[in-house]
Amino acid sequence: MALISSTSPHTTVSNNTGAFMRQVIYATLPGLAVLTWQFGWGTVINVLWAVVVALVSEALILKARGRPVAFYLKDYSAVLTAVLLALALPPTSPWWLTLIGVGFAIIVAKQLYGGLGMNPFNPAMVGYVLLLISFPVAMTQWIAPGEAPSLARNPAICRTSASLSRDASISETDLSGSACQSLMEMDTPSSSGSTSTQAVI
Repeated sequence: MALISSTSPHTTVSNNTGAFMRQVIYATLPGLAVLTWQFGWGTVINVLWAVVVALVSEALILKARGRPVAFYLKDYSAVLTAVLLALALPPTSPWWLTLIGVGFAIIVAKQLYGGLGMNPFNPAMVGYVLLLISFPVAMTQWIAPGEAPSLARNPAICRTSASLSRDASISETDLSGSACQSLMEMDTPSSSGSTSTQAVI
């Protein structure tokens, strides 16, 4: 009886780069959920915007290099780069910050070296370092957990509530934070018998 002799690794799963990249993207979803819970929808917006920038940048540079665009976009490496960098950015970062960071990561840190597997550094972290050095203030402006911008802190809504409540003791410059929240919750009768309008959040 002949024995079958084979060397390791004894794997039967085909090496699919796109599948591996998707698994890493799936692994970031719990972190994205926590960031959204603590800091609001800014992180989700950053991720979606970063993915768009990454795919467009990758497609343009691949076309310029004469490479098949659809073939390389299917490996999800550009999407993963965008997601990793977007998760590292402040939730309230401006749109142009994401544009510069992701564009630099894809075009310079990845494609300039020859594409996936040839870049010596992680493209997402190269983009992060560029942004941190170039825009240190914007990169360090994190809001406190649970204090994401909301309708209750919108100055326009607060000004409307102030005019409806006819409370002259609070100036327009004070219509933020706790003062704004107090105005939103006021529902007391005035001296003329009319009642102020309460904003329901």
